[in-house]
Amino acid sequence: METLLDLWEPFTGPNAESFATLTSIRDTLSSLRWKPGSDSRVIASGDYDGVVMEYDLERRVPIFERDEHGGRRVWSVDYSHWDPVIGASGSDDGTMQMWDPRCEGGGCVATVQPGETRRASVAWSLIRLPGQR
Repeated sequence: METLLDLWEPFTGPNAESFATLTSIRDTLSSLRWKPGSDSRVIASGDYDGVVMEYDLERRVPIFERDEHGGRRVWSVDYSHWDPVIGASGSDDGTMQMWDPRCEGGGCVATVQPGETRRASVAWSLIRLPGQR
């Protein structure tokens, strides 16, 4: 069943209308994150089916999809502040995965599985550490 995601412009008064409606969402969303540097044009979502998607809000279409968490709920998505194309997702499958849409098939750059417990949150550091590009 497809569901809807309506995005609303704040501060537009009592008769506000949504500025974007996306209908290609397959399951309940558990996380949303604006893509840095996209001028609020691209938003990523993680859902209960383990799918991470990016949407182009100007064209109102999905532009990237990956289903690498084995059908387990994605709790969190985030983007690197240093290279905002690279994203990360954390899931009930116990992994944190980094992905890059520029790789063939949007492949996984790295998978971290520190234990069997779920990864409820992922976040990139705002500080560049020594040795980082």
